[in-house]
Amino acid sequence: MCYCVFLASDHPFPVIPLVYEQRAFNVEPLEEEHPVKKWLSKPYQVQLGSRTWCACGLNCRRNGWVEPERPAAFSADFTEEMWNEAVEEYVLDNKCMEEYFAYMRAMLALGDLEWYCCWDGDWDIPPVERLQLPASVLAGEPDFQKEYPLEEGLFVYYSCSH
Repeated sequence: MCYCVFLASDHPFPVIPLVYEQRAFNVEPLEEEHPVKKWLSKPYQVQLGSRTWCACGLNCRRNGWVEPERPAAFSADFTEEMWNEAVEEYVLDNKCMEEYFAYMRAMLALGDLEWYCCWDGDWDIPPVERLQLPASVLAGEPDFQKEYPLEEGLFVYYSCSH
């Protein structure tokens, strides 16, 4: 099952189209009839995606995400090709996260944001936890263990510092 992340604002969002051949951060307008709209109060709403095409790639640093180390020797269980693929995934994840946080910071510079995460298809389930966080939690290198969990039913209201 995949995570879905939705963002709402009082300002229009720049769209970054989802292109399946390009595994990167993407932002698509939320469809008019999408059921998750009932949990978002701000008029401009989008769905965020990652290099995995869903939002799951926005959670890449949550559990000990580190650059893969080259082993002293390769084996049938871990080939050089597998290591190269792991390094490529790490690079894609890192680029996607940089793009995501740059996007969030740019939108927060315009005003407050509503952020909602749920499992794909569980759009009718109301938020189970609501947090209000200052925009400063997205400054610098965020602490993924504390300020940025992707969790089912988590709703975050990010307050800008105007």
